[in-house]
Amino acid sequence: MLVGAPCVPARQDERDAPVPPPYFQFARRLPALYWNPMRPMLRFLWNSTRGHRIAPWRSPYLLWRIETYTGVKMTQIGFLEFWEFLWTERTSLWRFLKWTAEMDHYVHPKARNI
Repeated sequence: MLVGAPCVPARQDERDAPVPPPYFQFARRLPALYWNPMRPMLRFLWNSTRGHRIAPWRSPYLLWRIETYTGVKMTQIGFLEFWEFLWTERTSLWRFLKWTAEMDHYVHPKARNI
Protein backbone atom coordinates (compact mmCIF):
# COMPACT_ATOMS: atom_id res chain seq x y z
CA MET A 1 0.00 0.00 0.00
CA LEU A 2 1.30 3.46 -0.84
CA VAL A 3 1.93 5.88 1.98
CA GLY A 4 -0.83 8.44 2.07
CA ALA A 5 -3.09 6.32 -0.14
CA PRO A 6 -6.69 6.16 1.05
CA CYS A 7 -7.60 3.03 2.96
CA VAL A 8 -10.50 1.49 1.05
CA PRO A 9 -11.75 -1.84 2.40
CA ALA A 10 -11.81 -4.47 -0.30
CA ARG A 11 -13.77 -7.15 1.54
CA GLN A 12 -16.88 -7.24 3.69
CA ASP A 13 -15.02 -8.49 6.81
CA GLU A 14 -12.70 -5.46 6.64
CA ARG A 15 -15.72 -3.14 6.58
CA ASP A 16 -17.13 -4.79 9.71
CA ALA A 17 -13.84 -4.47 11.62
CA PRO A 18 -13.78 -2.01 14.53
CA VAL A 19 -12.37 1.39 13.65
CA PRO A 20 -9.55 2.62 15.91
CA PRO A 21 -9.79 6.06 17.52
CA PRO A 22 -8.65 9.04 15.43
CA TYR A 23 -5.39 9.42 17.37
CA PHE A 24 -4.40 5.96 16.10
CA GLN A 25 -4.43 6.89 12.43
CA PHE A 26 -1.59 4.46 11.74
CA ALA A 27 -3.81 1.60 12.98
CA ARG A 28 -6.29 2.19 10.15
CA ARG A 29 -3.72 0.65 7.82
CA LEU A 30 -3.16 -2.38 10.06
CA PRO A 31 -5.29 -5.48 9.62
CA ALA A 32 -8.13 -6.01 12.07
CA LEU A 33 -6.46 -9.20 13.34
CA TYR A 34 -3.76 -7.04 14.90
CA TRP A 35 -6.16 -4.57 16.43
CA ASN A 36 -8.74 -6.92 17.97
CA PRO A 37 -6.73 -9.49 19.98
CA MET A 38 -4.58 -6.83 21.64
CA ARG A 39 -7.42 -4.93 23.27
CA PRO A 40 -8.26 -7.45 26.06
CA MET A 41 -4.57 -7.97 26.78
CA LEU A 42 -3.98 -4.26 27.07
CA ARG A 43 -7.09 -3.93 29.23
CA PHE A 44 -5.67 -6.46 31.69
CA LEU A 45 -2.30 -4.68 31.80
CA TRP A 46 -3.99 -1.32 32.24
CA ASN A 47 -6.20 -2.58 35.07
CA SER A 48 -3.45 -4.51 36.84
CA THR A 49 -1.17 -1.47 37.04
CA ARG A 50 -3.82 0.93 38.33
CA GLY A 51 -2.20 3.56 40.50
CA HIS A 52 1.30 2.48 39.44
CA ARG A 53 1.26 2.86 35.65
CA ILE A 54 4.49 4.85 35.51
CA ALA A 55 6.26 2.44 37.88
CA PRO A 56 4.59 -1.00 37.51
CA TRP A 57 7.27 -2.66 39.68
CA ARG A 58 5.65 -0.88 42.67
CA SER A 59 2.17 -2.28 42.01
CA PRO A 60 1.13 -4.46 44.99
CA TYR A 61 -1.03 -6.61 42.71
CA LEU A 62 1.80 -7.36 40.27
CA LEU A 63 4.25 -7.92 43.13
CA TRP A 64 1.80 -10.37 44.68
CA ARG A 65 1.40 -12.18 41.34
CA ILE A 66 5.19 -12.46 40.97
CA GLU A 67 5.50 -13.64 44.58
CA THR A 68 2.94 -16.41 44.10
CA TYR A 69 4.53 -17.45 40.78
CA THR A 70 8.18 -17.46 41.85
CA GLY A 71 8.15 -17.68 45.65
CA VAL A 72 10.30 -14.53 45.98
CA LYS A 73 8.95 -12.23 48.72
CA MET A 74 7.34 -8.96 47.63
CA THR A 75 9.79 -6.92 49.70
CA GLN A 76 12.72 -8.39 47.75
CA ILE A 77 11.36 -7.43 44.32
CA GLY A 78 12.70 -4.13 43.00
CA PHE A 79 13.15 -2.50 39.63
CA LEU A 80 15.80 -4.89 38.33
CA GLU A 81 14.12 -8.04 39.67
CA PHE A 82 10.80 -6.97 38.14
CA TRP A 83 12.24 -6.43 34.66
CA GLU A 84 14.39 -9.57 34.91
CA PHE A 85 11.26 -11.56 35.71
CA LEU A 86 9.42 -10.04 32.74
CA TRP A 87 12.30 -10.84 30.41
CA THR A 88 12.94 -14.42 31.58
CA GLU A 89 9.25 -15.34 31.72
CA ARG A 90 8.13 -13.45 28.61
CA THR A 91 6.79 -16.54 26.81
CA SER A 92 4.75 -17.62 29.84
CA LEU A 93 3.50 -14.08 30.33
CA TRP A 94 2.46 -13.85 26.68
CA ARG A 95 0.51 -17.11 27.06
CA PHE A 96 -1.08 -15.71 30.23
CA LEU A 97 -2.12 -12.52 28.43
CA LYS A 98 -3.65 -14.56 25.61
CA TRP A 99 -5.53 -16.59 28.22
CA THR A 100 -6.83 -13.42 29.90
CA ALA A 101 -8.01 -12.21 26.50
CA GLU A 102 -9.85 -15.49 25.98
CA MET A 103 -11.48 -15.22 29.41
CA ASP A 104 -12.38 -11.60 28.68
CA HIS A 105 -14.44 -12.78 25.71
CA TYR A 106 -16.50 -14.91 28.12
CA VAL A 107 -16.95 -12.05 30.58
CA HIS A 108 -17.78 -9.44 27.92
CA PRO A 109 -19.47 -11.33 25.06
CA LYS A 110 -20.24 -9.47 21.87
CA ALA A 111 -23.85 -8.61 21.22
CA ARG A 112 -25.36 -10.99 18.71
CA ASN A 113 -27.83 -9.89 16.08
CA ILE A 114 -31.00 -11.92 16.30
